[in-house]
Amino acid sequence: MSFSDMLRNKNLKATPQRLAIYKLLYEMNTHPSADDIYSHMKSVYPTISLATVYKTLRTLTNVGLIRELNLGEENRYDCNLSLHGHLICTKCNSIIDLHIQNSLDILNDLKDGFELDYIKLFLYGTCQDCNK
Repeated sequence: MSFSDMLRNKNLKATPQRLAIYKLLYEMNTHPSADDIYSHMKSVYPTISLATVYKTLRTLTNVGLIRELNLGEENRYDCNLSLHGHLICTKCNSIIDLHIQNSLDILNDLKDGFELDYIKLFLYGTCQDCNK
């Protein structure tokens, strides 16, 4: 299913800005902040405002097409909705996806009737690049 179809299924218009912001999130895979997204978008859409970027991110988050990662100082955004955690470098603030689907024993201990929607797992440390 295309992202345009996903937007329409959520009763949203497939505006060029929404499509471009989602495409950027998908291609960057670095969990950018709104300011990062705005900086990249300015080259493609010179008239786009930071308010439009924030509004678009809020809309996409509210309808469940992206996730907002609240990391304290600034929120970052992720379009990967699969079950995964994040490794966060305390030196350079990079965020790396941690795929955990088959390795969380806690999932086996869920109470009967409890349906898991998603997991927020943040592990903090030093990335490979900063360790060099």
